[in-house]
Amino acid sequence: MSEELSRGWVRTEREVALRRAHARQLVGARLAEVRYLTLDYRGWDKGYREGSTRAITDPVELHDPTRLGNGFHSVDQEVELQAADGRVFSIGWDTPGRESLRFRFGSQIPSYSGGAVWTVTQQPPWSACVGQTISDVLLHYHPWSDSEPGYWCTRATIVVEHNRVEIILGGWASPNSALGPAADNLAVLLDPDSLPDFERSLRTVEPL
Repeated sequence: MSEELSRGWVRTEREVALRRAHARQLVGARLAEVRYLTLDYRGWDKGYREGSTRAITDPVELHDPTRLGNGFHSVDQEVELQAADGRVFSIGWDTPGRESLRFRFGSQIPSYSGGAVWTVTQQPPWSACVGQTISDVLLHYHPWSDSEPGYWCTRATIVVEHNRVEIILGGWASPNSALGPAADNLAVLLDPDSLPDFERSLRTVEPL
């Protein structure tokens, strides 16, 4: 992938259009597997040290995942969608300062020095989508500010036939696991119609 498509934050509406076209290359693919890369909150206690990426397979740990918020999954690093033809589409975030969701083809997990990999294919909201064809990928871009040029993406809508999954920049905002905005965390909504007010209030850049 060219360097110009490796980041989500862009300067022009033309670049917004390029990012949207790039993401829509997944349209027509059949969704086969979904993975999350999170921080390994329990790895140290289990003998894993920094620098070791750990696939979560223990049934006890799978039954009590660290990602569960109030109506969302909290994903620290990456959401990876794997198609039946083997292609992988990775959703992550740009370094804060020019924050944005960003989208890359190919697994990004090997580039991290550690973390926990969770296969969530059979978990809602993904379980209703697996084996189905991706019919659209929508990137929601907004003006960066009133005084500075640029555009950032805060949400991706993955449409899989009759189902829809919303992935936003967000994470835990309070001790009761409520959802709030975040520059360096992803939230996968369990109910696609439960967009938080901080996301609804943004002005979307319409397609050129």
